[in-house]
Amino acid sequence: MSAAKWIWITGAILLGVVINTPVGWIMTAILIGCLYDPPWTRLAMRGGSDYRQGRKITSIVLTSIMGLGSWSMMADRRTMAEADKVLADSQKTLASLEEQFPSENKNQEWEYTSDVDVMTDRPTRMACIMSRNAVRLNPPYESTRAKLCLRDSPQHGQNAFITLEKEGQILCAYTGCTVRVRFDKKKARDMAAGAPDDNSTRTVFIADRKTIEREIKQSAAVIIQLQLYQAGTQSLSFDVKGLSWPNG
Repeated sequence: MSAAKWIWITGAILLGVVINTPVGWIMTAILIGCLYDPPWTRLAMRGGSDYRQGRKITSIVLTSIMGLGSWSMMADRRTMAEADKVLADSQKTLASLEEQFPSENKNQEWEYTSDVDVMTDRPTRMACIMSRNAVRLNPPYESTRAKLCLRDSPQHGQNAFITLEKEGQILCAYTGCTVRVRFDKKKARDMAAGAPDDNSTRTVFIADRKTIEREIKQSAAVIIQLQLYQAGTQSLSFDVKGLSWPNG
């Protein structure tokens, strides 16, 4: 075999490797076949009745090969499309689960806001941090995280409160209730709490703001236990490291 033929064959094989699909390899086979006598000629030389019959047989074989290659490509595309759909559905499911049952190892940071109180022209400052975990609520409510907030208000003074991120009911009468609080590994203590003035069931105010802030600044974590409507007593965990009010 001449060097030119070897170069032709090598190039055809490289084409098949680069394309790497059934159709690509069929093209490789056709290119290599071009170096030789037409198939129908060889069939006729080997006992075929004539060139017409040889061409017919060759056409059937090539059509079958190309049909098989096309079917293989479509099957691969269907498989890839199905795999993409399964992956997309899995990602949606994971996102839904993360929303409903957030990771308890997700670090949170304090968020600081400041708004001018229109009645006094003095700033209302607030520092809030999201809970690491969620409380599990029964329908019609959804599981939800909560925020622990410290607020300095010119009208309402200094206070601390817990508020659910989504709808839900914290059981605390307007006349007051008790929440259980634990700072780091210290002994848990009961602290007085109360419902907000607007009777919102998503929020509960915790008394003794000064003690809470002092303990937060000395602690890495706080656990607060609440009574929830038809969901029993549950605990919210907060990473409270790094509390530092801007501008003092």
